[in-house]
Amino acid sequence: MRRVTPLASLLLAAAVVAPGGVASSVAAPTLAVGGSGALPQGVPSEAYLEALAHAHDHLSLESPRPVTVALSRRPSESFAIDGRAAGSAGPVASPGSAGGAFPAGASRQPAQAGATPAPGPTPTPGTTPTPGTTSTPGPTPTPGTTPAPAATGGPGREIYGFLPYWELGDPTMTLDYSVLSTIAYFGLTATADGTLQQLGSDGTPEAGWTGWQSGDLTSIIDAAHAQGTRVALTVERFAWDTTGTANSTALLSSPAAQATLIGQIVAQVVTRGVDGVNLDFEPVPAGQSANFVALVRSLRGALDAARPGLELVLDVTSDLGNYDVSALTAPGAADALFIMGYDYRGAGAANAASIDPLQSQAYYTDLTRAVGRYLALTTPGHLLLGLPYYGRAWSTVSNAPNAATLPQNDQNGYSVAAPYDVAAGLADTNGRQWDATETSAWTAYQKQNCATCPNVWRELYYDDAQALAARYQLVLSTNLRGTGMWALGYDGTRPELTALLHQVFGAAPPLPPTGAVSVTATGSPGNPANAFSPNGDGVADTVSLSWWVSEPMTGTIAVRTGTSTVWSAPVTASSGSVSWNGTRTAGTAVPDGTYGVVLSVKDARGNAVEQTASVIVNRVLGFLYTSPNRFYPQDGDAYARTTTIRYRLASAATSTLRVLNAAGAVVRTAWYARHTPAGTFTWTWDGRNAAGAMVPQGDCTV
Repeated sequence: MRRVTPLASLLLAAAVVAPGGVASSVAAPTLAVGGSGALPQGVPSEAYLEALAHAHDHLSLESPRPVTVALSRRPSESFAIDGRAAGSAGPVASPGSAGGAFPAGASRQPAQAGATPAPGPTPTPGTTPTPGTTSTPGPTPTPGTTPAPAATGGPGREIYGFLPYWELGDPTMTLDYSVLSTIAYFGLTATADGTLQQLGSDGTPEAGWTGWQSGDLTSIIDAAHAQGTRVALTVERFAWDTTGTANSTALLSSPAAQATLIGQIVAQVVTRGVDGVNLDFEPVPAGQSANFVALVRSLRGALDAARPGLELVLDVTSDLGNYDVSALTAPGAADALFIMGYDYRGAGAANAASIDPLQSQAYYTDLTRAVGRYLALTTPGHLLLGLPYYGRAWSTVSNAPNAATLPQNDQNGYSVAAPYDVAAGLADTNGRQWDATETSAWTAYQKQNCATCPNVWRELYYDDAQALAARYQLVLSTNLRGTGMWALGYDGTRPELTALLHQVFGAAPPLPPTGAVSVTATGSPGNPANAFSPNGDGVADTVSLSWWVSEPMTGTIAVRTGTSTVWSAPVTASSGSVSWNGTRTAGTAVPDGTYGVVLSVKDARGNAVEQTASVIVNRVLGFLYTSPNRFYPQDGDAYARTTTIRYRLASAATSTLRVLNAAGAVVRTAWYARHTPAGTFTWTWDGRNAAGAMVPQGDCTV
């Protein structure tokens, strides 16, 4: 990109599509024409938004049936639950009533005879460990039954995953119990009077209640218990709007409503045979902090009275809000706080960017700061860092990193959350990119929302394995209790996120490495990130092929057409990049077209991983010049009133020529999608927009 000293500048670019449909563009010279803030507070959580969207689901699930397998805590766990040290036997439910748990003859899993509990977590220097961490004897098997062996293996830290009811019954969902320490079923709604909502406004059963009673969930609970994974009931009370705030305030300010809620929660936990409770009160309304602490302490006491060893976890927003962190994690309160480390940017964000920045220069807060704020108020063993298994897409003015977002409407489209499997699939198709500032993966693509709608850019930011690995290092470096995700099932059939949990948190035998490969070309706005034009004009003549893998390995990164390798380079480090200039290994130029980029590596154990991306070679657009580079049409005299834009096509193509301002918005379109033969073409611009008004002075892009 060439720059000149401007009175005000515009950058021009031309985009063309060759007959084969491959886009090409080049950066134009800068052309002279005449001479983000704090984190938005109160962004509703994705859990709340999705609960609204699924509120009227009608689920087709298996009929209710009781849980038949009890739980035994894994010896590998290094965190305390309800004052019980790692390796202590887990809770065992008594036989339930109708629809209850553990009928006569059901299997129970006691701790291994003679097993010595593993030591509890080591306190952080300068802190006082939570009292009462002496282990208690394991449960006695029901007479006449053969106990199943105790669970072994599993992660040392807590891995806490939310399972929304709308994921039940999905045949593609895979739950790896060996790496999950807790599954929190989401969930049941607490009403203003403290009852758990069972019926919707139309009189039909609430979908969350239907899922809670279903045989589908029973199968998950039994399978989880068999491998030492706990299941918890999530009770949600959202206060993101006026009505929700009023209902939350009514519940928390009423001792009678609190008592009703506690009684109903305990009854469901005991009857269903699960292992704990997750309270999702978000946010806590102003003036209700002390009442929320009272609710948590009373619930803790009621759970202990019903069955010792039940876990109590609270969901909290990353900005602290009205949560009295110290009181909520004091003895006799919650075991842990689940920091919802996401939704830093919502649908209304001014720029597309990470929804959970590990660190950020633009916002007052990020994950690193959020963890630091909580650590100032409680010990690491009380904190879980929750991370998103989803990303967010916005319509944007261009495909530049962190581009400004367009107004949301039917023409431009709306911002949406995308589950990880969808986000990763879009990145596979359109080219994965990397935001090193906020440690996030992203991709850009174009979309037309209707037949007469404009073709707009969409930018999608999400956490892939590389991004999550960096966030897990924050968990390890601060010695947190563990991590978790919203939500299980959002990775679909893709295995890389689960494999990463195994690798980082030491569950099960070593697995093949996890990795990613990306392609980045330095071109003009409007040019796909993985497209370049090696025609020797000095613009986008090379492309960067980058990789990242979770551990050291060796192998190659290659450019292929089909199964034939046209160029390759050795890989000897877990991350790096190489430059490719569009030639074969022998030095001859490759034809225009789309090529595969393949990373093939092995770790020291011989485990292999292969990751792929694509790169586009397109030399159709040869150059783009302006003369003069600086012009000043506003003064009305004869000097430098226009500029001439000139470009060359090596072959016939469909071309578009636009002028963009500094924010990436189109200020003038010379032509759009025009069939153009090979040759050199010019267009003279007088500095006016499509309405005939002079564009403002200032730096711009096209």
